[in-house]
Amino acid sequence: EDRLTAAGEALRPIVMALGHWGAQWVGSRLREDELDAGLLMWDMRRFACIPAFPPTPVVIHFQFREGRVSERAWWLVVEDGVADLCRDDPGRELTLVVDATVRALTEVWAGDLTPAQALASHGIRVDGAQRDAADLWRWLGTSVFASTRRAAAQLAASDPGSRRGG
Repeated sequence: EDRLTAAGEALRPIVMALGHWGAQWVGSRLREDELDAGLLMWDMRRFACIPAFPPTPVVIHFQFREGRVSERAWWLVVEDGVADLCRDDPGRELTLVVDATVRALTEVWAGDLTPAQALASHGIRVDGAQRDAADLWRWLGTSVFASTRRAAAQLAASDPGSRRGG
């Protein structure tokens, strides 16, 4: 497992502050050609809420409807307190299948959409046991910057002039 050096740790608050600034003032301006299922999946794996998962193994198959052919299928396997991301089918019984556009799952992860909004718009479909499907969003969590994005969107909705930066 890689760890930051002391110098890297000293930069962490600066990087996080810049990330929150971007989440507040820049927002989401990703074009279709900038969406990246691989980056999204590795970020989700890294920040999955492991304590929220049940003690039994969970295997979630993510299917992306579009995007690069090589990045349309992913499996997140959580077992014994460890999350593993697979590009090849691990051959395990599936807990859930998440069928999504890269944009819809990115927007949920980033805090631009709620899971309910993405499901209602058919940007995401979740197949599996109802209880597991309901727990999915608690298991995955959101980006560390999602709460900042949501707060900025609420502020912009109530005061459109508040998003002007400098």
